Order: sequence, then C-alpha cells, then structure tokens
Amino acid sequence: MTQIDRISGKGTYMDDFRIIELFFARNERAIEETDTKYGRMLTGISFNIVGDRLDAEECVNDTYLAAWNNIPPTRPSDYSAYLCRILRNISYDMYDRKNAIKRKAVMVELSDEIGELISFRNPDAPAIEDQAAAAEIGKIINAFLQSLKPETAKIFVRRYFYADTIQAISEITGMSTGKIESALFRARKKLKSLLEKEGFYL
Repeated sequence: MTQIDRISGKGTYMDDFRIIELFFARNERAIEETDTKYGRMLTGISFNIVGDRLDAEECVNDTYLAAWNNIPPTRPSDYSAYLCRILRNISYDMYDRKNAIKRKAVMVELSDEIGELISFRNPDAPAIEDQAAAAEIGKIINAFLQSLKPETAKIFVRRYFYADTIQAISEITGMSTGKIESALFRARKKLKSLLEKEGFYL
C-alpha cells in the first residue's frame, strides 16, 4: 500500500491507512493530515447544516478531537465516512442548541399572550404537587386542541409550541395575519375558560 494517495491534479494527500496509523502512534500529525485532506469537505458539510462559517469550523475541530479521542481503539474501515458521521452528529447538536436559544427568546415574547394562562390550582401548595399539576394541564391542553377546528389547532400549535411568528404562520397556511390573530385570541379565551373550570386561575 502506498503512503500517499493522489486525489486530484493539484496535490497529493496521505493515504487513510497512514493517517490512522499516526493516530495509533499518538502523533498529532494525524490531525494535520486529516485537515489537509478532508478539512474543506467537512467544513462544507457542516456549513450546510448549521448555516454559519464559524460554527462549521468549530464543528470540524470538535470532529478532529472526537477522532483523536476514539482512535485508538477504534480503527475505521472507511475513514472519510467515519469523519462525516461524527461531524453530522456534532453539527446537528449545535444546530439544535442554537435554535433552542432562539426559541427561548421567542417564548419570552409569547408570555404576554399565553404564559399567564397556565398557573397551579393552589399557589400555597408544596412543590411536590407541581409535577401532577403540570400533567393535568397537559391533559387539558390536549383535549382543548382536539376540540378546535383543524385549521385553528394547526396555527395554535405553530404559534405556541413551535414559537412561529404570525407572519411565518401566514406564509405556511395562506391565512391573513389578521385572521390568525383573531383565531388565536378566541382560542386563548377558550383555553382560559377551560383552565378556570378545572381550578387553574390567573
């Protein structure tokens, strides 16, 4: 087996077998050779997932670290596929973290609309009741969604569970923003009534 593998007319790159041998020898050149051979490809894949160049570079670096920590004892039979699998997992994890932060920020905006609708039946009750109360509220909301027209249930879920903006919902459903706001207002009023009937109050 040759020590180098020509993959383009612009240069030569170390054979995967030799790179993996460097990992087993705990030679940091393994990372350098991996980056030289696969860095551009990996960055492109990650960028397509996370949508940000700096984030993509961070994911690639984390991929190299993961490879360093796992080789040995792992000896990949297909090194490029092995790297891509690690990279995708790391990139999707970053994507989820970033979007979770965005969703949290949006939920602050939503609090004036629905956040205060959900409160526990007894504000002086011990904290141990919170889990049971939350489960009960979940059942009420599920029943509430079943009672709505499918179109209204859809926009309610898009707004309050996925934190979509009114404009985004309008683009998804084809409904006007005014119609969406009116439907959500009526739905919130109905939910508030159901919660109060079950002993949950503002």
